[in-house]
Amino acid sequence: RQQAANLRRRPQASSAGREDSEGGDEREDSWRDYLRRPAIESQVKVLVVTDSGNRARKVLACRVTLGPDAADELGRMAFRNLFDPDREEPVKWQEDPFLFCFYGCFCIIAVVFILWAVLFFGALSRHAKEKTHMSL
Repeated sequence: RQQAANLRRRPQASSAGREDSEGGDEREDSWRDYLRRPAIESQVKVLVVTDSGNRARKVLACRVTLGPDAADELGRMAFRNLFDPDREEPVKWQEDPFLFCFYGCFCIIAVVFILWAVLFFGALSRHAKEKTHMSL
């Protein structure tokens, strides 16, 4: 409750049906707190700057040295998916609607192919039998 009370409040919108349409939320307040923190003096040294791209794509590679705190912060910002836990549970492959549709379509296509192969080779064998009877 106290965290909710500490959240920044904004005036309510004029529409009566919406609850807290412009109210502050925890992410917004944590972002504001992050912006208000004093900047950490990181001693960055640029060792090498290399243009490793070609005409089609431009790539600039920089090799730098950072302190442990600055490197951790940079890693957390660049690769957020590795540091933040997943908030939503992954869907089991048995319950994934895409895979259900994919496997269903695959089975239908496989049955149609097998049916086509049976009819095709049946027609070939019948045609070969007729050819041998005609030559006798």
